[in-house]
Amino acid sequence: MVLICEKKMTAPLSQKDSALQWLSHACLPDKKYPFGIVSSIYYDTPWLSLYQEKINGDFIKKKVRLRWYDTHDPQKPEQVYAFLEIKSKMGSGRSKTRKPLQLNRLWLETVPLDDPSLSELIYTHSGFEDSIPAGLLPSLSLVYERHRFVCPSSGARVCLDSQIRTGRYHPRLFSSVSSAHYIFMNFIVLEIKDAHTESIPWLDWLFDRGFRSQSVSKYGMGLFKLIHGEIA
Repeated sequence: MVLICEKKMTAPLSQKDSALQWLSHACLPDKKYPFGIVSSIYYDTPWLSLYQEKINGDFIKKKVRLRWYDTHDPQKPEQVYAFLEIKSKMGSGRSKTRKPLQLNRLWLETVPLDDPSLSELIYTHSGFEDSIPAGLLPSLSLVYERHRFVCPSSGARVCLDSQIRTGRYHPRLFSSVSSAHYIFMNFIVLEIKDAHTESIPWLDWLFDRGFRSQSVSKYGMGLFKLIHGEIA
């Protein structure tokens, strides 16, 4: 289990280019993965209990997802590592447990979310069975671009996420939504990890450009828009 120290900020999508320019000036690109595509399948109960924990502001919250990464390597491997992640929050404290699972890349990218094997995966092969709520289903998939940096003055890891969009839905949970519909988020998310924000000298520039501190959940926002019919 890893304890997480992070700060999230959001801004309108129109600020993406200027934010990337500034981060490229103020920070160093991550040496290993400066840019990539992040894909996730989120799990929830048939009653969306984990989503309700978020929007109700419960003291104890949990998030369960299967996540994998695309680095735009032209030689796409047939097998990739996906990571089953359980994120827990108790008040202001956060922790994350993750386990790598080697899976077929094409299957991950195309499997319908009502395929029983997706639920079986987290209950029979993860080793986290005692930590995962019973009866979870794959509810929603999300995809976005991630630029990664390191702040040289503080050592913080900095990520800028944009082009955030939904992919697949579980048809049992969202029977009224066509599989051709999707949700596109018109904002960007900046995450700062592993540093106290007072040690980061360029935060004032972000505030001047419209960034605001916000405990935002991409999954929560995606479900909110889906439930309220904000689809394209």
